[in-house]
Amino acid sequence: MVDEIEVCLVTLYYYPVLSGATERFRRYVPKLLERGVKLHVMTIQHSDVPSHEIVDGIEIDRFPIASSDKDLSAALLHRVIEKWKTASRYPDILQIISHSIYGTPQVWRARWMGIPCLNTITMSPMNVTAATTRIKVMIYQWIKNLPFNALIASSSVVAETLAGQGVSRSRIEIIPNGVDLQRFKPCDSKIQRNKIRFKLGFSEDDEILLFVGFVSSRKGVDVLLQAWPQIIARRPKAYLLLVGPRHSHPIGYKNIDPAEKMFAEKVDALISNSPMPERIKFTGEVENVEDYLCIADVFVLPSRLEGFANVVAEAMASGLPCILTPYQGLPEEFGNPGQEYILGSYDPDDLAESIVLLLENQSKRDVIGRAARNWVEKNLDVEKSIDSFELLYRRLMLTKL
Repeated sequence: MVDEIEVCLVTLYYYPVLSGATERFRRYVPKLLERGVKLHVMTIQHSDVPSHEIVDGIEIDRFPIASSDKDLSAALLHRVIEKWKTASRYPDILQIISHSIYGTPQVWRARWMGIPCLNTITMSPMNVTAATTRIKVMIYQWIKNLPFNALIASSSVVAETLAGQGVSRSRIEIIPNGVDLQRFKPCDSKIQRNKIRFKLGFSEDDEILLFVGFVSSRKGVDVLLQAWPQIIARRPKAYLLLVGPRHSHPIGYKNIDPAEKMFAEKVDALISNSPMPERIKFTGEVENVEDYLCIADVFVLPSRLEGFANVVAEAMASGLPCILTPYQGLPEEFGNPGQEYILGSYDPDDLAESIVLLLENQSKRDVIGRAARNWVEKNLDVEKSIDSFELLYRRLMLTKL
């Protein structure tokens, strides 16, 4: 019988609050449980969700943390460590998502309690070129990451950036975000695709341009909306479908970034002043994102900064041709531009041209979509990612013996 491992996952956001990184772990749970890995989530209590519950086999503890706290991540980790002081036993491993340097003393406390610690890097670290700034960043990374047994990077690009900032390569584990190939796959037939389209309010002849994610400045939705007038002028049957929340802060969180509030106003102005704004559709947060990936014609992510971007791999697995921009953090793990995806531009005119050319060419969409699906099957199957996590967890357990 395989020994059970309890991993405490400390994260600012967790279901029902949307977060791409933690949604990934929520999807991993059934297969992790099969391998004897049990997750216990510690997170912030947002809105009216209960302080303790079990969801999808995961025990969740939520702590009320004031949004005025200087550093939410450090405050949460402090509460977690304090809770353990009165616990009958500790978890086997502590894994942190969105770690802050202010929480480093708490990580040391966990290490002194004999708990191996992992830092999960979900966003590509900023590249710096100035020598003085680079030295400061290296010192910052050294202090921040020294107590961790290992750092998990979701791509080779993130790993290289960390190494360039002074993090020892021996402590960096590259584990790409895996995709459930049964959930995210092309529609079985045109009949099935049209059936889902009708159910979601679209017709067989509509051309659906899809974006999935928070409507935030980092995701580049403004560039897509600026490209919209040219797209709709040349493809009058097009719809721009935006799947995800129209904000980048969780429900119940009061400390809204003023810059993001201004960006939301900019988005509203771009839509109201655009031609045929009725063909720009917001869905809000959805549980069935695979249906939208199945019915779309083209997926676009004009992001400026990402870690791995789960949704790109999910769109590729769905056989959907993707247009990406050369954002900071664009991973090699997505394949080759021009083959598995199209590399677009931040210039609205150029982006519109790339989108229109794909909408006009069914054959090219089919070729790229098939190549994308084949690539994900070979390189990004969720089973490989979960195997890597289990191997890492069990290796860390040996450090406790």
